[in-house]
Amino acid sequence: MPVSYEPPKKIAIIGLEVDIDLIAQYNPKEIQIEKSLTWKAADNKKADLPDLEFTSAGGRTLALELLFDGYEDDVDVSETYVAKLMQLCSIMNPDGKEKEKRPSMVEIQWPKQSQPKFRGVIQSVSTKYTMFSSDGRPLRATCSIKIAEALPGFEGRPPRVGTRRRDGW
Repeated sequence: MPVSYEPPKKIAIIGLEVDIDLIAQYNPKEIQIEKSLTWKAADNKKADLPDLEFTSAGGRTLALELLFDGYEDDVDVSETYVAKLMQLCSIMNPDGKEKEKRPSMVEIQWPKQSQPKFRGVIQSVSTKYTMFSSDGRPLRATCSIKIAEALPGFEGRPPRVGTRRRDGW
């Protein structure tokens, strides 16, 4: 009998090169996707506004906050959730091949498959612990995560000019 794939009911961060999946307890209340463009102002002594010249386009970044709450079940959120996130930020194999001397690429999977996939690398994680048990274990945490988009075949170094693929993302 074939196994069918069912997308997660909550947003998930999936390690593409390591066997680590982090499924959110709660979907984030907002997600921010940003794309930066670089413009150079040319000198123009005859006008109040500069002439702008386009110089480059940056990749997109995705920012979100995830709340982890272990209060009702007395769960240490640091061990259960935050540790997985930190593993996704860790170098895969410091003694391995050159392409393994960096953290894994990740994919954001949405609860509905109609949402576009977002693949990239974790750029930053900030964790704020907001509730503790009587013995000091963290029971609630908010993690702010920023992911920089990367192309398929990413190996931790910039691609050569003209190698960008157009396969849907």
